[in-house]
Amino acid sequence: MTPSEIRSAIAEVTFPQPHSQAFLVYLKERAEKAWSEGDEDVPALGYLMFESLVVYDLTTGVDGFTGERIVSQATGMPEMAYHLLTKVVRRQFPPAYQDELVTAMNDCREASVQMKTDQAWTDQIAKDVESLLTDPSED
Repeated sequence: MTPSEIRSAIAEVTFPQPHSQAFLVYLKERAEKAWSEGDEDVPALGYLMFESLVVYDLTTGVDGFTGERIVSQATGMPEMAYHLLTKVVRRQFPPAYQDELVTAMNDCREASVQMKTDQAWTDQIAKDVESLLTDPSED
């Protein structure tokens, strides 16, 4: 999807609750700042990173670009609420792009699991080496 298509899709969403609507306003503002006009497609992983940064900003209440406090009804909600709101926004995207987003999310999850597995192996090796170096029975 192009940046303008993403902004148009976000603009089609409305929420009746003021906090949720404030989330959309912030998301639209961020989308305008994140991507300049152009026809270059935004990769699915790029959009997911954009979403994550928006959620982080609103969860912390601090603008990640300026470091200034965000004054909005959108701040202060539980992180899960933001993730649910982003799911509603994604429904406005074309099915092919939604599929790309799901694939990118699954790839990230798999990488995360692999990193945890790699870390577990690294931790075990470190323990084994430490026990070999400090085990008095080896003398």
